[in-house]
Amino acid sequence: MNDLLEKIDLTNLENAKFLVELKAGFNKELAKFHDKVKPPSKNGHVDFSTGKGRTKYDYVQLEDLIKAIDTALNGSGMTWSQDSEVNDGSARVRTRILSSNGYEYISPWILIKSSGKAQDIGSALTYAKRYSLGTSF
Repeated sequence: MNDLLEKIDLTNLENAKFLVELKAGFNKELAKFHDKVKPPSKNGHVDFSTGKGRTKYDYVQLEDLIKAIDTALNGSGMTWSQDSEVNDGSARVRTRILSSNGYEYISPWILIKSSGKAQDIGSALTYAKRYSLGTSF
């Protein structure tokens, strides 16, 4: 939808009104989502030491974030998906949020570089998916 919106002649008043109506419908559904969403628990844990000291923190796991978002989206008229790509050891992800009226929000790409090893690429993809999804809503 964003590709289509970029081609719309906004100097035409009817086109501009149409776009405003689409965005208003999207925002209404997003507001329903925000009324229902509950913050997921931080069930992921990191705790390690290096020569520079100890690193310890908790974080929201991707599956918990997805569950919180999907639960709150139920009945809102919205859905989401993610695009991901891997190239030269770097992972990039973007999130799409689709409204029932056809309006689509597409987030910027989040690029995470890795060593190129399979496990590191998987970790980079998971990290990028979690942060793209979390920041899109």
